[in-house]
Amino acid sequence: MLIAVLAVVAYFGMGVAQADPYGHVGGNCPSGRTCGQWCPGERIPDNFITWDMNVCHEYYYDYRGVVDTGTGAVYAWPGGPISLRTT
Repeated sequence: MLIAVLAVVAYFGMGVAQADPYGHVGGNCPSGRTCGQWCPGERIPDNFITWDMNVCHEYYYDYRGVVDTGTGAVYAWPGGPISLRTT
């Protein structure tokens, strides 16, 4: 019985770990956000980002643009923040 329980836990645990291969939660990532990580040599997530290209960055998107979780810098969407108004 213990082996069956461990097998189920391992199976579902691996599924959760593989659920979002493009983002992660943890580190400096704020609660409720899925963050990405960019490192030198990788394709830049968006062409308006002007962060230090010599170090890795953890980031997430919100209505203001791209937020660097390490520095708190916000790289604004071209044209300004996205309006959340529905009317």
